[in-house]
Amino acid sequence: MTDKTIHTLKITNYKSIDSLTLKGLAPFSVFAGPNGSGKSNFFDALDFVSLFIQGGIDSARRTHGGFNNFHSEKRRKHKSRQFAFEIECSLRSNLDNDNDSVDVYHYVLNIYELDGSPKIKELLEINKKRIID
Repeated sequence: MTDKTIHTLKITNYKSIDSLTLKGLAPFSVFAGPNGSGKSNFFDALDFVSLFIQGGIDSARRTHGGFNNFHSEKRRKHKSRQFAFEIECSLRSNLDNDNDSVDVYHYVLNIYELDGSPKIKELLEINKKRIID
């Protein structure tokens, strides 16, 4: 297992992305496709998660223009109020020494009722040990 590898990344219900699963992303990956295929929405979803982690749900929603600007219209009304993100990746344990050990991180974020008072469920495991639930 190499360090800095994304094994699985899943995004559900963000703009044009109904459900997306990517596997085996290398440290350098290229995203290509025609206009309107969802490349920008993919990176916007990653930014949404980053903003959520840094500043909470209100900051993420506000920065991305509110619920009506980022929910997927492909889903039925009650399902369109949900967002899900999941990532499993490997990162070197200690970047400051020559230790080659690698930790496997698994993070899951589910946000429900995005158009009102959101309900949030997070899970973080490191090497299959639950850190956040």
